[in-house]
Amino acid sequence: MNNQVPTLKKRFTFKLLVNVASMFMGLITVLFVPRVLGPEKFGQFEFITNNFKLIIDTIAIQTPVAYFNWISRKGHKENTDVATGSLSASLYL
Repeated sequence: MNNQVPTLKKRFTFKLLVNVASMFMGLITVLFVPRVLGPEKFGQFEFITNNFKLIIDTIAIQTPVAYFNWISRKGHKENTDVATGSLSASLYL
């Protein structure tokens, strides 16, 4: 069996193609969803979508993803745990 690790070029190409396909799917959705739902139901859809986004952002305390990546790279060192707790407490208050 051939267990090759994908090269950076292959991974980049795959990620680029997936992002382009995702963009086209988003454009198709933006074009058809409002027309299919109609003005009233589309307004209800947007209202529910925005409320769920607000709830999720509140639960996550709007902490940026880069911060979580930095913490995960640092590991569970004592200094990192203290910094995480103090930063989370300051953001919450």
